[in-house]
Formats: sequence, C-alpha cells, structure tokens
Amino acid sequence: MAKQQKISTHLLKKKVGKRLQILIDESQGKIAKGLSQYDAPEIDGVVYISSRLPLRVGEFVIVKIERSDAYDLYGIAV
Repeated sequence: MAKQQKISTHLLKKKVGKRLQILIDESQGKIAKGLSQYDAPEIDGVVYISSRLPLRVGEFVIVKIERSDAYDLYGIAV
C-alpha cells in the first residue's frame, strides 16, 4: 500500500496549478467536493473545492487545483 500511496502522491502533484472541470457531488454552500471526469466514485479520491459563490450538487465548475495529498486534490472554483 505504501508504494501505491507514493505513486498516487506523485501523479496528483502533477495536477497542481491546472484547471479541471469538476462535477459537484456534495455541497455545503461555498465548500464542496466533487469528481473530475477521470475519477470513479468510491474508488478514486475527490476534489475539495472552496468558492466565493454557493455551489450546487450536480453542477459542473472549473476548479484551479491549489494542492494535493496522497489521494485527494484541493482547489478554488474559478
């Protein structure tokens, strides 16, 4: 598992600074989480999003990825 974690960390770091289209899966107003077109629900990590405006479940948003960890991405809706 440690080897897979290292691989995942490396691959996700490559997405930092990029903009991805994200489908909002859960939302609490200006904080949400979602999936990109490359992610499978319940298998892959998620994208945690902060926004100046409220986000709605089912909405697509463009997110600039600010950072990553071993399995998830963190970004800001643009």
